Amino acid sequence: MLDIGCGNGWFLKWFKEQSPQSECLGVEQNKDSILECRAKAVEAVPYIPLSAKTYELITLWGTLEHLKDPKSMINKCSGLLSDRGFLLVCVPNISCDEVKKKQENAYMFCPQHLWYFDMASLHEFMHRMGYRISFYYGFNNHYQHVAIFKKFKSIISSLATSDRALGQAERA
Repeated sequence: MLDIGCGNGWFLKWFKEQSPQSECLGVEQNKDSILECRAKAVEAVPYIPLSAKTYELITLWGTLEHLKDPKSMINKCSGLLSDRGFLLVCVPNISCDEVKKKQENAYMFCPQHLWYFDMASLHEFMHRMGYRISFYYGFNNHYQHVAIFKKFKSIISSLATSDRALGQAERA
């Protein structure tokens, strides 16, 4: 599992506790946060590793809205995601009732947030990047949403494999 923008390592630590055999790596630019990760006994580095390794799960918890070039990040993730892998994206929800009530006083309107998404715009963005939504969950009064995506290519190859298996079973 690769957690990009892992912050203090809370998700890495939780994931490792749930799945002790899993390899987990966090990416975080803040040096103090990397030290916090290490104090939690989870590995974090300041850059996305350049390797042939692929991941079954890549997470972007509250990361995408901070990036100057979110397309570039999704492209990097695509190259690191296994064909069976999933990409989890969590971003603030610009269209939730709480934001509508508070308007510019909502916490998400801060200089660090360069992009704003609602579910439709996140879905459209990810669709254009070659992903389909597999799961969606709104939480914190729908102030934030989590979506899990799968690459089109993976979906198509899974269907083709299923079709071939079905055809072979019918012939048997």
